[in-house]
Amino acid sequence: MKRTKKIISLLFVAISIMCLLTACGKPADKTFTTSTKVSITLTDAFALSNQDGLDDFDAVYFSPVCACAILTESISSLESMGYEEMTEKEYADLLVLAYNDGTRTMGSVSTNAATNLVSFTYTASNEGTTFYYFSVVLKDSTKYCTVTFWCEYKDKDKYQSDFENWAKTIKL
Repeated sequence: MKRTKKIISLLFVAISIMCLLTACGKPADKTFTTSTKVSITLTDAFALSNQDGLDDFDAVYFSPVCACAILTESISSLESMGYEEMTEKEYADLLVLAYNDGTRTMGSVSTNAATNLVSFTYTASNEGTTFYYFSVVLKDSTKYCTVTFWCEYKDKDKYQSDFENWAKTIKL
């Protein structure tokens, strides 16, 4: 009996060590690329959505606990509407102004000194549930790209660092 307990204990320790060494339970990274050539690395818990009503986005990815939407807008289309070419921060300020329609509580635009990523946050409710949104704005020579991550507001502290880490993987 004593020997059986010892063997079970050793097996438990061995399995625990193997799990730690192989990142057991940690989702694997998966890189997604949109038709507009924007790539992002999320976890393999995400899947491309084919839900109706999301046609305005380049891509929307859902996981069981959070989501990510990618939207690009060409610089030339904004210029045809009378806007001059902007920095990422200026474009983010314009988005905050447009999103501030009374249905959302907007945060301010900021630039992360370490990553140089321009971002803003906001909250909004849908059917009695409040959601937290973290948006990052990037730009290349032809387009602006807004990548928005969201989760339930109660989970925002749990996922904020994931959102920031995933944002660092975006490539235009």
